[in-house]
Amino acid sequence: MGVGAYAGAFPARFGVLSFISVLTAAFFTEELGG
Repeated sequence: MGVGAYAGAFPARFGVLSFISVLTAAFFTEELGG
């Protein structure tokens, strides 16, 4: 979904933080939706 493009367009640190943010959002979505 373009995640690789964003990770490549920004510094590695930003990519890692973005990845963690996505995982956190998914986790909370599961918690609230499950």
